[in-house]
Amino acid sequence: MLTKEQLNHFKQLIIEERDNLLKELGYLNEPSLADALNESSQGSNAYAYHIADQGTDSQEREKAYIFAARDNRYLNQLAEALERIDEGSYGICTTCNNDIEIPRLEAVLVAKQHIQCKNRKIKSSDDSTFTKEEQ
Repeated sequence: MLTKEQLNHFKQLIIEERDNLLKELGYLNEPSLADALNESSQGSNAYAYHIADQGTDSQEREKAYIFAARDNRYLNQLAEALERIDEGSYGICTTCNNDIEIPRLEAVLVAKQHIQCKNRKIKSSDDSTFTKEEQ
């Protein structure tokens, strides 16, 4: 079980990670980018008259949305980790209720399982993609 000092350490790391991610996501709120995305989606972008340019613009918008969605999921995981700290369950494996190793928590702040349980979960999901004959 993590000590109060360790929990405070991880809480600070998670808050720093969250704040950095929010700063990175801030570019989506900038008026110039929002205007450019809006203009491009309406086909009035002055630089995208050629169909290939419009395709590139569309691809860049799609990538930006995919990255924003991924970052949003990570923000939710960080918020859940902060909740687990407040509840006293941070650092406890959700599968076996054993302590998660500190180096794992330092590497993956949002870890819910220790590495052995996580590896078993990955292995079982890999095995389930094959039929009995393929295994």
